[in-house]
Amino acid sequence: MIIIGHRGACGYEAENTIRSFEKAIELGADYVELDVQKTLDDEIVVFHDKRLPDKTLIEDITLLSLKKELMKVRINVPTLDEVLEFIKGRIGVNIEIKSRMPAGLITGKIKNYKCDLDKVIVSSFMHDLLLEIKTAAPNIKTGVLLESRPLDPFNILNKLKSSIIIQNHEFVDKDYIDMVHDGNAEIFVWTVNEPEDIKKMMDLGVDGIISDFPDRIKLRGQSPKRDRASYSGVSQTGQPPFIGATMEQERGNLFEGISKQLPKEVFSQLLETGKFRLERIVSQGQSTSKGEWLEQDQNEWVVLLSGAAILSFEKDVNQFNMKPGDYLHIPEHCKHRVEWTDPKVKTVWLALHY
Repeated sequence: MIIIGHRGACGYEAENTIRSFEKAIELGADYVELDVQKTLDDEIVVFHDKRLPDKTLIEDITLLSLKKELMKVRINVPTLDEVLEFIKGRIGVNIEIKSRMPAGLITGKIKNYKCDLDKVIVSSFMHDLLLEIKTAAPNIKTGVLLESRPLDPFNILNKLKSSIIIQNHEFVDKDYIDMVHDGNAEIFVWTVNEPEDIKKMMDLGVDGIISDFPDRIKLRGQSPKRDRASYSGVSQTGQPPFIGATMEQERGNLFEGISKQLPKEVFSQLLETGKFRLERIVSQGQSTSKGEWLEQDQNEWVVLLSGAAILSFEKDVNQFNMKPGDYLHIPEHCKHRVEWTDPKVKTVWLALHY
């Protein structure tokens, strides 16, 4: 199992900074995860947010202007060049792409620094871009980032020519991990900070843990590595992963595979491209915490398929009582809440994020 420092070791130092990456190395992490964006002048900067505090997009500003703006709030944003030069192969790198950029721009950086490709992973929620990168540079490993749990992870991995899933840890269990391993794939989980969650993930047998506190994983001792193919996309028999998984058709039923007990909402990813994400959500009595508002970086179109729910919006005094067949469009950054879902029956939603 590998230990991956989230944005360096951002539990101790400012995220995505040279000091944070240095701290991760000091704490014994195997990899650092870092976020990259493209600037207007085609530089790659290590920075998480897509926008500056004044809402300017990173991709709409030059590197020099970006550095000047961020220095006003005492943030010294490094470029990917600077980070790779600092690391010099001392630790593995998981480069998460946060904004659209040409595949050749990122593969060129990796090649220019003659990185050990066994210690580089390029990951993103933009799955079409991952495929472009894999097509342009087949030897570069890619990691498929998933927010929710897909109904068929093999279909996604096959299409993207990848063998690494990087998954929100809240959506994994033993059956899911075993299924991924049976397909000769690897699964990393994010972001795992609490000691009890770290222990749980290690006991479940994940292949990597991403944490703000990499030393907490180190203190618990690493799980022994399994005797399986490692990140190459090729099984020990020399066969490609996921033999028998179908790429031509995807079939299923939106009302199947729902647990009888739902202590929390369950999110299942159905389809994702670089332009949209489609997911099923199942609720039973859950609602947004008191005093909190939900706010998203993407537009959402949601339809209620079964059950019942009540939604409210910060700028609308009316509440929306939803019954099967009702749908809503929720613009990006529109603050809203789920006030109530039926506690007696399961409420099934279909949500399109774009």
